[in-house]
Amino acid sequence: FQDWDGVVRRYQRHFRATGVKEGQVEMVDSFPWAIVKAFYQKSPSRLPAKLRQSIEAEVRDGRKIGDERLLNFSGSRYEFQPYAASFVLAGHEPAWWKEKSPFRDKIVLLGGSFRAGRDIYMTPLGMTTGLQLMAQAVESELQGRGVHHLPKLLMIIFDVAACVTVVAVYSFCRFTIALWKSIVTIPLTSPLASLFAFSHRASF
Repeated sequence: FQDWDGVVRRYQRHFRATGVKEGQVEMVDSFPWAIVKAFYQKSPSRLPAKLRQSIEAEVRDGRKIGDERLLNFSGSRYEFQPYAASFVLAGHEPAWWKEKSPFRDKIVLLGGSFRAGRDIYMTPLGMTTGLQLMAQAVESELQGRGVHHLPKLLMIIFDVAACVTVVAVYSFCRFTIALWKSIVTIPLTSPLASLFAFSHRASF
């Protein structure tokens, strides 16, 4: 998805699709989520427990709408090594390839990054290809490091609590004391609040 400013920040596990019959609506897996489910069939023990539970719940209860995630771009978390097709064609025949292939026991995405493909997107970290975005989504899922949207009600509660705290401090303390308390506590509590929100409420 491209947001209003043209930047890609999010993806979905499922999409609505028109069925074979007129008026019929089906839920289908997105490409990254289909890859994760295929990986689960092969190596379920290598996935985080919560991710396994999500897949098992989907098998049991069916696909659901609104399962949207934010791509985790924090600190260039994932680095993906691209290989040219010429390298694969030249290297796959020698005997060492069977034991030392760079693709051994890995998920491999095939695609192109050439300009004529028109598959370049703006992200919070700059321009990247659609293939890299797909890899980002897959790895976010496999590592259990994707990010949910925080519920709006919870965000409102956080904002109101912060406002009430600031007003209370300036109401019951002298101005100079309240000012120093603000200078000291705000830089400390803001990162802690963000850490709580993203580690306990927003990650899966």
